[in-house]
Amino acid sequence: MSQAKNSPPSLDPITSAPIIIAASSAARVLATCAKRAGLCPHLISPHHDEDVTDPLTCIEPSTCSLKTWRAALQACPTKTPLIYGGGMETRLDLLTATPLLYGNTPHTVRHIRDPRHFFTQLHRHKIAYPASQRTPPPPSQAHLWLRKTPSSSGGHGIQPASVDPSRVSPRYYYQKHMTHSRALSMTFLANGKQCVPVGFCQQTADSTPTMPLRFGTLHTIHIEDTLRLRLQHIANTLTRLYGLRGINSLDTVQDSNNLWVVEVNPRPGIALALLDESPMPPLLACHVATFVAPDAPLPKLPAVPASSIVRAIRVIYAPKTLTTVPLPSWACDRTKPNTRLAQGAPLCCLSATGESLQETYALLNQRTKKIVACYT
Repeated sequence: MSQAKNSPPSLDPITSAPIIIAASSAARVLATCAKRAGLCPHLISPHHDEDVTDPLTCIEPSTCSLKTWRAALQACPTKTPLIYGGGMETRLDLLTATPLLYGNTPHTVRHIRDPRHFFTQLHRHKIAYPASQRTPPPPSQAHLWLRKTPSSSGGHGIQPASVDPSRVSPRYYYQKHMTHSRALSMTFLANGKQCVPVGFCQQTADSTPTMPLRFGTLHTIHIEDTLRLRLQHIANTLTRLYGLRGINSLDTVQDSNNLWVVEVNPRPGIALALLDESPMPPLLACHVATFVAPDAPLPKLPAVPASSIVRAIRVIYAPKTLTTVPLPSWACDRTKPNTRLAQGAPLCCLSATGESLQETYALLNQRTKKIVACYT
């Protein structure tokens, strides 16, 4: 495995667009951003959704063998770099076996997703974070804590510590549940030495009794300059510490007086579905440039926020075990009709845009009701 440096990818013989491999549980988002950047994406994803039209190898990275992974890579031309998103953190062996990456190295991912290493660095640099520990809390306090796995994404792999408290593993760590705070993230572009903000989002969980932080709705937000500068300072510190490159995101929780860092996602995430819009330049092109030209300065991005528009995206989960039906074209990541889904499996995503948060959520809630009505 090597991080791509001055290594332009192969070109598509029909469009002459540079070919990239996009591997993610949300590969459609990466594919959409890739095409806006003038790239030709070949996808590796566990989901062969109805609205995916790009070349796709449908495998589950979390369980596939190295042999299967290498075969998927070899189906593309040589010198085809890979951009990875969510869902790949559990398989650093696959990233290590990838000849060319436009992404942070497995070494970087391993260290930044290691709770002991990460929270030690935060403590050393006086960056606040929720109380975290490797051992389970006392039974009387378990309802106040979360049990987490370092490589989880989308809120999967996060449970109340009170659920099956006898379940212990060296993989787990425990973190105080900040119940009266908002989840705030900053997406940023980094070059290993410094970073620039791309945008800010707030997340609302779609909680279940065993998954209190399951991904629900994400929307863009406008924040005051003091908070923006504070988040950028933290992201700059972590960029230098870990040598972060490309598109990353900083996840925090905040109340009226405090800000705590929860984690860094060292790869592009679903927020790009909201942020990769004009007047921003194509963000995946900016991501690629930090690897192809690693010594180049970061681009000057439009002021954040660049407009008053509020964008949102929501994941809809199967309310029960069901067989999927055709869904409206305004839904995305649509599971193919006549697919059998278990309760809680992702069914589709919905997006909405408005002049205000209220207008955006009104449209999003209206569309949610229409999807739910398809299964009642």
